[in-house]
Amino acid sequence: MKKQLTACIALLLFGLFNGLNAQEASWHTYVEQLAEEEGMDAQTVENLYTELLYLESNPMDLNSVTGEQLERFLLLSTAEVTSLVTFLEKNRPLYTVYELRNVPYLDFQTIERILPFFRVGEAQKEQLGFSPGTIVRDGLHELQLRFDKTLTPRAGYTSYPDSVLERYPNRKYRGEDFYTSLRYSYRYRDKVQAGITAEKDAGEPFLRSGYPKGYDHYGIHLLLRDIGLFKTVALGDYRLSFGQGLILNNDYGVSKSWGSDQVARRTQQPKRHFSTSESGFFRGVAALLPAGDLDITAFYSSRKIDANLSERGEITSFKTDGLHRTPLEREKKRNSREQVTGVNLNYRRGGLQMGISGIYHTYSRMYNPTLQAYNLYYLRDSTHLNGSVDYSWQLPGFLFAGETAIARNGAVATLNMIQYRSTGGSTLTLLHRHYPISYNALYGQAFSEGSVLCNESGLYLGGSISPFRGVTLNSYIDLVHHPWMRFG
Repeated sequence: MKKQLTACIALLLFGLFNGLNAQEASWHTYVEQLAEEEGMDAQTVENLYTELLYLESNPMDLNSVTGEQLERFLLLSTAEVTSLVTFLEKNRPLYTVYELRNVPYLDFQTIERILPFFRVGEAQKEQLGFSPGTIVRDGLHELQLRFDKTLTPRAGYTSYPDSVLERYPNRKYRGEDFYTSLRYSYRYRDKVQAGITAEKDAGEPFLRSGYPKGYDHYGIHLLLRDIGLFKTVALGDYRLSFGQGLILNNDYGVSKSWGSDQVARRTQQPKRHFSTSESGFFRGVAALLPAGDLDITAFYSSRKIDANLSERGEITSFKTDGLHRTPLEREKKRNSREQVTGVNLNYRRGGLQMGISGIYHTYSRMYNPTLQAYNLYYLRDSTHLNGSVDYSWQLPGFLFAGETAIARNGAVATLNMIQYRSTGGSTLTLLHRHYPISYNALYGQAFSEGSVLCNESGLYLGGSISPFRGVTLNSYIDLVHHPWMRFG
């Protein structure tokens, strides 16, 4: 048995300057730093960038924004959301976004980062209802077109004789050397969101003979809030996150470099999937039904996925890059079907939150990764089941949070943390997690050293302090133990 002990110490110093340009660039720089982090999933970064870019062009009104809207805003931690909601309830109406500097627990760096996503409008009475007429008349439309063309010759676009292509058909891409995408979105206040996405990667055919669909990938979504008995209804493409992410999180991952105040997650209402990523989302229906202090979320997803297959037709791995340029890549296109269903019960009262979740997967083919020593304990079946309980408890200056999950084989994973935050914005976080070798959660994404939630135990200690205005010092140490080999 191979054992590995990793100690990682990082010290990050950020200098932020006043001025409008610095404010506008702050969140872009934040996402760029995240993208450069080793092991960070490109899909996670794209989803985050897409959502923040949309929110920047449609900022939230501080005089009417609700606590639920703020909880969907990923750049604010749980403690920061609570502090901001309390501040707004006591100080509305606000007259400038710079009044955010008076919010307890918000440090200078956080305020500068979130300013572009807020505005101050005239205080108005909440409009509870909406009709088809107002939706059509008062909605906002947005169309984004993108076109990229490579200037550097690539081997995949080289012309070959037919005799060569007959023998080596995958040497040449079947499409043009440009990338193009289209995204249309519609929004009516915070009540209705609808959109269509279409994308063609470089090398994929576009409106060619034998490829009449034009774009290689299409997506569509409709998100409704406060409709009838339901708080949220999502149709088409959407994302979800339950608890700390031990059994389900296809929303956003957790990065150690985000800062110790951002490691705690929270259950999210169904969100639209509006990026051009072709994997890591659900396609179907999700609904959230409130019942007093209890929120009930249920969902069902059925979609065709790309997969690498063995000679016996079993799934050896999932293909997530979305590239379909050669005959071999096109053979893997949507060759399997995935169905996922689940439910989450989330109870909240005051500073206490408790949840219970379950998720069930089924595939049209057997999932059986090519046997290697490192993946000896991976899931090998066409179905899988996970369940979990999660909690969070907020006290003045303190946050306790965690989740414990179980896989169908009986393996139990757990994550628990305690966080202290001073009124000046300084934080200290202690987090422990234990993910057994045999734990499997295909849609799990939580705080970890690796990309898979298994074969890991760790203790994280992180803190941040602002020694003077405009400078925040973040540091952490993470002691990690892997009881089994991680690679082949």
